[in-house]
Amino acid sequence: MTEKIIINKTITNKTKTIVTAVKNLPGIIENKVLVPLTSYGIGGPADFYFEAKNEKDLIRAVAAAKECGLPFFVLGGGSNILVSDKGFRGLVVRTKNSGIAVNKIGQGKTITVGSGTRLSDLAGFFSESSLAGMEWAAGIPGTVGGAIRGNAGAMSGSMADIVSSVNFFDVNDLAAGVRSFSKEECRFSYRDSIFKNKINLVVVSCEIKGKKGKAGDIKKKMGEYLAQKLKSQPYDLPSAGSIFKNPKDMFAAKLIDECGLKGRKIGGAIISDKHANFIINAGGATSSDVKKLIALAKKEVFKKFNVKLEEEIEIVG
Repeated sequence: MTEKIIINKTITNKTKTIVTAVKNLPGIIENKVLVPLTSYGIGGPADFYFEAKNEKDLIRAVAAAKECGLPFFVLGGGSNILVSDKGFRGLVVRTKNSGIAVNKIGQGKTITVGSGTRLSDLAGFFSESSLAGMEWAAGIPGTVGGAIRGNAGAMSGSMADIVSSVNFFDVNDLAAGVRSFSKEECRFSYRDSIFKNKINLVVVSCEIKGKKGKAGDIKKKMGEYLAQKLKSQPYDLPSAGSIFKNPKDMFAAKLIDECGLKGRKIGGAIISDKHANFIINAGGATSSDVKKLIALAKKEVFKKFNVKLEEEIEIVG
């Protein structure tokens, strides 16, 4: 499907409405193909697409969608999501407000990070600055905003360990502007936060902290974690990462494996032989293929263990 750049030009009544609403923004793309913007490489197009290069852009774009009653979705790095084969009927706003700033306050320092910053870039900054606390993020894709929303983590570490506060705006109260939540107010828990449960709250940046460590030790640990992930997870094929959250005191991968589902294939999607909590796109997989495997895994695990698996990934569209 052809992408059309829309700035001062109208193509449909719907287009005209949204272009008028975002008259001060540089441009919107209609019928944007989302496949290359996701780690899965799956999904249909978005009706409208806009890249927010800064905090003001992000607020304006969301305000425009709200003004004309258009559904919107804030897209980060495109990992941990599965886009519908039909795409997204509304406005996709991609966060490009990246940046890491070190601020001196008295005798101390705070680190401000834009929500569009790559998690890998933040992990690299920690390593280069001899700061411990983000070794677990080695090899994890996505952006800081998405990582905060889902309290991303691995190797017994998570975003909750380094976040001091989160700056956000409320779609239902745009006049209030950007506000801040303390770490406690973010209600971080296993792969969860207040931002995941209240979609009207959009993360724009955060304040983080790290503990001073030895550069050699930090790099060594990051290398060890990355090697462990490469050995146990299917990094060589497109995926959205872990499909399910781990049930309490259990591992989703082990439960799925014990149901004999490793290697099960539907269309172009396969439950990984390497890690059963990964459903990979082996080529030409559709959202429907992945959803069918998700349903199969949930059904079989419940039948065998009486355990309900809960998705970690988000279905979009």
